[in-house]
Amino acid sequence: MRLLGSGRERQASRIGYAADFCPICHGAQVFAIDRIGPTHYGVGQGRLAGHERICLNCTTAFQTDPGRYRALAERPAELDVLQAETFPNLDHVHHDQLELVRRIEYDPFAFPPAERHGLIRNVLLCLSEKVERHFSAFKLDYHTGLALAAALVLCLIGPMLLPAVPVVVFMVLGAAVVSWHYLTSGRRYMRQHVLPALARGLRPLKPSADELAHVLAELDELGHKIGKKVVLADLLALLK
Repeated sequence: MRLLGSGRERQASRIGYAADFCPICHGAQVFAIDRIGPTHYGVGQGRLAGHERICLNCTTAFQTDPGRYRALAERPAELDVLQAETFPNLDHVHHDQLELVRRIEYDPFAFPPAERHGLIRNVLLCLSEKVERHFSAFKLDYHTGLALAAALVLCLIGPMLLPAVPVVVFMVLGAAVVSWHYLTSGRRYMRQHVLPALARGLRPLKPSADELAHVLAELDELGHKIGKKVVLADLLALLK
């Protein structure tokens, strides 16, 4: 829940559904197709910023071109039905990715170290834009909002219930609770909205802690927020 934020918001409108390949789920999935535009205050839909396909299985979003599909379905359907209707040549178009998935399933350790590094890195980059977007502006999440409301109530009710206690004590306690919830909101967001999909994408590769630490350090050095926001211990716990 976003209670307060800054920066320009994006406006998404659903235009249909299609089958496509998901690099996080490692196979064909049903996707929702959204038209993306920035928030505006006039009439109409605003300036077009692009399109996204959102996997209905892992909820990861990817940039897309609706023109790649033969048609868009009005409603989600079974994968085989939707593939025949919207992307009948999916297996041909994504032949290389599907073949790579089969090789990983057969033996994820058969790849040279540099290639494994690249495969792990690619999964992280699939979630990078989501992380960049979330942390690009100041936000108060649901838990921090509740803490803020509780702190305000504490400052109002506390002095009436305990008049001998200085008001500043309640103010300091309230500020401490709000600060703690705000400082932990980033990790909370990653655990709820990023790490489950990240673990799904990485699990077939069976990466070691050292491999993950190396890739995260590299992405952090390159300026990708995901390199710093992923807590390795949290990710490894999901990969067990």
